Amino acid sequence: MGGGGTFTGTIDVEKIVEAANTRIKDAFEAGEYVLFGVNFSDVAELEKRILATGKMGTLNYKIAHEHSDGIDQLVDSASLIIIYSGSNENDDWLTTFVRKALAAKKSTIGTKALESSAGTPKFVSQYRMRLVSWSELTDLLSE
Repeated sequence: MGGGGTFTGTIDVEKIVEAANTRIKDAFEAGEYVLFGVNFSDVAELEKRILATGKMGTLNYKIAHEHSDGIDQLVDSASLIIIYSGSNENDDWLTTFVRKALAAKKSTIGTKALESSAGTPKFVSQYRMRLVSWSELTDLLSE
């Protein structure tokens, strides 16, 4: 019946990461603003982190959380969506937000607080999203 052939080619991970970085940079440069999706309880933590990162000081951004008004419009107008998983380890709302971002066909990337003791947020696994450290994110957006 059907063949179960074996893949013998090589995968160049560096090229895959480079292409992903280019897509993120292009989305960042092309639009109006970056939209951070975050749990409401982590908003102050995120804002503190953005301000403490000199490279991101000029970043044009908005923040959406579970109590925000007009989330669909924020998503539609954003050039890049960053999902921030902070110290609040409940990521149910973040998963819902990721669904909105992906439905709108937005470039979306995840990042998480160093202080978070949890493993990989479930939205990363569920939607096979790329998860980068905060320092990787700031380097990527400041190049």
